[in-house]
Amino acid sequence: PELEALAVEHLDDPNPEVVIHAASTLGQFGSTGAEMPLWQRLERWLQEWKGRGEELPKNFDSSHPNFWPKQAGQALRQALSQSPAWLIDREKLERLRQSCLDKDELQQFNYQAGNLSGEIRITFQPGYDGWGNAQIAHYNCDSLSALKMKLSQFPKNTTFTWNSYSQDQEAAEQVFSELKAFLEGKGMMLEKRKDQ
Repeated sequence: PELEALAVEHLDDPNPEVVIHAASTLGQFGSTGAEMPLWQRLERWLQEWKGRGEELPKNFDSSHPNFWPKQAGQALRQALSQSPAWLIDREKLERLRQSCLDKDELQQFNYQAGNLSGEIRITFQPGYDGWGNAQIAHYNCDSLSALKMKLSQFPKNTTFTWNSYSQDQEAAEQVFSELKAFLEGKGMMLEKRKDQ
């Protein structure tokens, strides 16, 4: 909690590099209490730069005088959209899209954040020396407990589609069965893709 409070405090640092580190820390390790300060900081960033998008660099040009302020905006969006502590629903995802000030930024954000409308996929890849990796929508989970925590944040009646491209079908089937039971216990569903 002390580190989180410190990172929240540093969101207001005049140095955009410090803001980037604070946002990244909160996005990766912050509790649900970190979400609101990140939104508030993104709003302030937007107030500062809205209507001034042409002053921000169009590509990854670190010599541009506004390179770091642009990176700060991107770090805030990324922290909000990819945190394991909370779920970005469609409405919030749309708010984040609205904060992109140029086409390139929007394209990059859409690539990272994906879409939470329609089919929500769970893609599982067993590891050779451990549990493996799963992706749900645009969230990455490197353990079964992290995956279950993220799934718990979705609303009841959500249906997920299972994908596994593993050679080890037995391991994948075991994870599928466990997740299916877990989700049904929470009023959600897990279905296999038609071609699996």
